[in-house]
Parts: sequence; structure tokens; C-alpha cells
Amino acid sequence: MTQRHRGATSGWAFIEDVLKSAAEEVLTAENPRGCLLVNAATEFSARDPRVRELITHGAQRVALIFGAAIKQAQSEGQIAAHKNAAVLGVI
Repeated sequence: MTQRHRGATSGWAFIEDVLKSAAEEVLTAENPRGCLLVNAATEFSARDPRVRELITHGAQRVALIFGAAIKQAQSEGQIAAHKNAAVLGVI
């Protein structure tokens, strides 16, 4: 996901691309895979502390990447600058 963000033409383009790709997967795939992080969390995190730790770390990385994309979009004038990028990154 980091490479995808680095290769995007803008912060907003990255966010839009990720969300559209996720929606397209759900709408067009015969057997949608879903999100590996969410699937693993649902299946294993309650009974395996190491998996729970990895899930937490993965979720934090995703939030950081989205937060960085939001900050970039703010600097590009595509998202209001007064919004908290860290908070928006986890929504």
C-alpha cells in the first residue's frame, strides 16, 4: 500500500483508487476475498495474542498511510486543511 501511495498522482487520487478498488472487488468478484486484515482479526485475534499484535500493527500502518495521503490531499487543497488527518485516516 505504501508503494501505491508513492505512485499516486495525488493524495486524493490514492484514497479514491483504494476505495474504488475495494468496492469493485466486492461488486464484481464471484467470490470476494474481503480484507485480509479484517478476516484474520475476526477469525484469530480473540484466541491468539501474536495474531492480535500483528493485526493491531497492520491496522496502525494502514491508518498511517491513509493519514499521510490525507495530509498530502490537504496540502494539495483537496481536503479541508482544518480537518485532523490522523482521525480521518482511521475512519
